[in-house]
Amino acid sequence: MNIKSTIIFLCLYVYGCSTKTGDVIDIRLLKPVSEYPVLEISTELLDIKDPIPLAPDNIWVEDTLIITKTRINNGFLRLYSLNSGELVKSYGSIGQGPGEYLYPQVFKNAKGEYIISDRLKFGVVHIDQMLSQENYKAEIYPVEKGLTATNFISMLSDNNQIIFNSGSDENQLCFMRLDDMKIEPYNRYPAVQGVKVNNFIANTNVFRSSMYRHGDFIFAAYTLYPIVDIISVHTKEVKRSMHPLLQSVNMITMIDHLNAVIDNRFMYNLASYATNEGFYTLYYGDSEENIENFNTTPEILKYDDYTGDLLVRYKLNNIVYNFCIDDSSENGYFLSLDKNFNTIFLKSSLKQ
Repeated sequence: MNIKSTIIFLCLYVYGCSTKTGDVIDIRLLKPVSEYPVLEISTELLDIKDPIPLAPDNIWVEDTLIITKTRINNGFLRLYSLNSGELVKSYGSIGQGPGEYLYPQVFKNAKGEYIISDRLKFGVVHIDQMLSQENYKAEIYPVEKGLTATNFISMLSDNNQIIFNSGSDENQLCFMRLDDMKIEPYNRYPAVQGVKVNNFIANTNVFRSSMYRHGDFIFAAYTLYPIVDIISVHTKEVKRSMHPLLQSVNMITMIDHLNAVIDNRFMYNLASYATNEGFYTLYYGDSEENIENFNTTPEILKYDDYTGDLLVRYKLNNIVYNFCIDDSSENGYFLSLDKNFNTIFLKSSLKQ
């Protein structure tokens, strides 16, 4: 068996493909990541000024603004000027009163539009209105099924359907109509041959992924496997790109129907982002221990957002835990940690 055949065999053996009858999944087998061209890029400190110590989870860029979701109780959604680093506006409060949120998670829905999920409701925030109105309030939508531990939510342009993923639910994605709250579950997990992984464990443990919607597609980058999915929100078809796994990592041991153990975890795609130019993932391809001990540095992988082909690798010179790319795809912005484990903001040019 030649090298190419061996790679393809290992890829199929480890990942396989588990689908329902009638599902359409187009699998594209890619070369090892290391065989693609790599560009080494340097990051520089982005001077963000804020009187409150920040612990941001997410980062986005909107024209001349850097936007973050932080763990601050009052004003957890914060907007900064890219030019000066000064705080421009903050929004959102923790609480049970009108317009407040108990467990907010924030996701970019479209240019200038963000969604705040909070279990039995979600709010839609329009950045331009928030900047121009002193007492701006988000559009609030109640839901019957809770958005508990939401790690992805998006609203389609007709404002009558949302797509979400809950970290406490067995479904990889749910499509929900807002007029009747009817839910259509969607499960298209990869499969590990020889190990039966139920949907609950797959979604909450094994096949976790970072999801990002751009236009008519949802992009999913799997955390523990070098796999990315391009999912059509209309046809539900999937284009799945898979790099080979040439070592025995992330082997699954089932404990019971609620628990599984993955020893010596190897981390791949930790975050994702998309622009008109492509789909990007924050890729480590290293052991969890090395990442936690700062013994490795990540790459930003850029994929063609239609075919799923890997286009280029950007090798970073700093540990980062989240990122975003501007609309021109010329600059990347990153969340990192200094030597005292305080969050810092970084910037880098991606021009080739």
